[in-house]
Amino acid sequence: AIEKARRGETTFEEAARVTHSDSGGTHACPACERRVESDMVVCPWCAVTLDRGHCQNCARQLDPDWKVCPWCRTQAEHTGAHHPLEGMPPSGPDLPL
Repeated sequence: AIEKARRGETTFEEAARVTHSDSGGTHACPACERRVESDMVVCPWCAVTLDRGHCQNCARQLDPDWKVCPWCRTQAEHTGAHHPLEGMPPSGPDLPL
């Protein structure tokens, strides 16, 4: 993809987008889909809480795809709920600013 950008067949932004790897500790916000760091607790762009779930037994942070806590073997219970911060107005493409 980088070679295509050098030849002018695509943009460098597009090359970076299609060749990105998630190994750098970033994830997508579940609401606005912008990149957020794995240790962030709220999206800085849309104010959605980024709670990925915590173990009910040992309180360690869990990945949303995990079915069990790898530290204490407790069944993972994900709510899947992502909420805007209290006091922050909801925002999105369908809402007026």
